[in-house]
Amino acid sequence: MKRLLLITLFAYILNGCNSPSAPATSAEHISPRNAGITPENAYNDLFLDSSAIAAFITAEKLNDTIADRLRSFYNARNFEFAWFDSKGPVEQAAAFRSLYNYSNDSTSNRALDKRLNALMDEDSLVVSATDKEFIKTELQLTWRLINYFRETGGSIGQLEHMIPAQRYTVMELADSMLKTNDKMFPAVAPMKEPLKAYREYVKNGGWQPLPVIKKGLKKGQSSPEIIAVKKRLQITGELKQNDSTDVFNDELETAINTFRNSNGYTQNGVLNDTVINALNVSAEERMKALLLNMERMKWMPVKPQGKLILVNIPAFMLHVTEGDKRLFDMDIVVGKEGHSTTMFSGMLSQVVFSPYWNIPRSIVRKEILPAIQRNRGYLASKDMEVTGQANGLPVIRQRPGQT
Repeated sequence: MKRLLLITLFAYILNGCNSPSAPATSAEHISPRNAGITPENAYNDLFLDSSAIAAFITAEKLNDTIADRLRSFYNARNFEFAWFDSKGPVEQAAAFRSLYNYSNDSTSNRALDKRLNALMDEDSLVVSATDKEFIKTELQLTWRLINYFRETGGSIGQLEHMIPAQRYTVMELADSMLKTNDKMFPAVAPMKEPLKAYREYVKNGGWQPLPVIKKGLKKGQSSPEIIAVKKRLQITGELKQNDSTDVFNDELETAINTFRNSNGYTQNGVLNDTVINALNVSAEERMKALLLNMERMKWMPVKPQGKLILVNIPAFMLHVTEGDKRLFDMDIVVGKEGHSTTMFSGMLSQVVFSPYWNIPRSIVRKEILPAIQRNRGYLASKDMEVTGQANGLPVIRQRPGQT
C-alpha cells in the first residue's frame, strides 16, 4: 500500500524479555549458552565462532566486567550475529546508531561510526560470518551497547533481549511485547492497548474481505456493498451503531473519515478502492505492523523536554511541539519506496535552507550512473556535480535550488 511502510516481522525473544517479572541478574552472572537457537529457527542467518569473541576480548584488552557481559550476550543468542545478516546491517544497527548519537556520548568510536555509515549506504553487501572486519564491527557494536546500558541503568536481562534472536508466532510475539517494561520503553507503552485489541481480533478470526467497488461512494448514496463495509467498521469500532442498511448515512461518513485519518488518508468522506484495500488488510497483518513499530519504538529516546520536531513519514506530515502544546503542522515531501530513510533521532541546532543534496551511493549506482550512460549531459541538466570518488563510485551532489 502506498502510505503504509513495507514490513518484515521482527521476531522478539520471549522468556519474559524486558518484563518486570523477569528474574534479576547480578553483575557476575553469565547466561548459559542457548542451544535452543538453531539455524532453522534463528532470526538471523549468521553465527560467530566462539573463538572470535575470545580473540576480540584479548585484542581490545577488555576488563572482566565487559568481557563477561560480551560472553553472556552471545551465549544467550547461541553466538548468532546481532547487528548483521548476510545482506548487511539489520535495522537495529541503524536504530542504535541514532540512539547512541542522540545520547551525546563523548567517547564514541569515530572509526566505528564512519564504517557503520558506509555500510548503511551500501545496498548490495554480502556479509560472511568469517570476515574479520565484519566480526570486529559486530563485536564493537555490542561493546557499545553494553556501555550504553551501563550508562543508562538498563538491566542485563534487558540488554540481552534488545535484539531479536529467534522467530516465534505472531501471537507469541504479541504476548511477549505486552510484558515489556514501560519505564525502560515509554514509547512502547501507549501502543499496548491497540495491540491487545488486534490480538483479540485475530483470536476471533479477523474479518472477511470486502468486494471491490467500481466507483467511489459518498453520503446519500445506496449500494449493496455498503452493508459489508458497515459490518467491517463495526468490528474495529469506527462505526458505533449496529446498522445493517445499504444507505451511506452520516454515521458511515464519520466512520469512513475516522478510518481514513488513522491510515494517513485525506478525510474526504469517500468510500473508494483505496479505502476498501486498506479495510481488507487482515487483522494478523495489522498486528504484525503494530509489533514491528513497537519494536522500533524500543530504540527511541525518552521524549525530550522543550521543543520537538516530529516527522510522520507515512502521513507526509511534520509536527512541532513544545511540551504538550502543538505549535504547528506542515505537509512534507517523502521519497519513493525503495529509498527509505531509517528512523532516527537527533539534536537540531540549525536549519539550512536550499542545501546541497549529497546523493546516496545506492541512488548513484542504481539511477545516476545508468542515466549518465544514456545521456552525457544528465548531470548538468539536473544541476549535479561530481566532487570526488569513493570505493569505485563517483561522489555526486546536487546544487541548491532557488529559495
